[in-house]
Amino acid sequence: NHLDAPIITALSGDALTTLPGHAAELPLPTLETIADLLAQLREELPLRAKAKADRDEAVQKKVKETKTRKETVQKITKAAPTQAAAKAPTPAKLTAVGKAPAANQISMFNFMTGGN
Repeated sequence: NHLDAPIITALSGDALTTLPGHAAELPLPTLETIADLLAQLREELPLRAKAKADRDEAVQKKVKETKTRKETVQKITKAAPTQAAAKAPTPAKLTAVGKAPAANQISMFNFMTGGN
């Protein structure tokens, strides 16, 4: 599968064979070479199975942790509004700061921005 490392082997010309006709352009591994690669894969299968089990276990652990975190956040969120409402300060009144712009400032702004 795409998660397992491929088995890569450099082959010499003796380990390759050609087919007759137009297929001769593409050399193929000999039956002995293919048998050797299959034997190597057979030896690696237990290690690959263990690696897959470890990956699956890590994914399950991460899913469980995420679910636990999500449940905790939901509990906190549900409890927070009632506590926050009791302690919420009253909003401050907004007051104007400074003085109103002069007529020539407004007309200059309108000139620069194209406003009326």
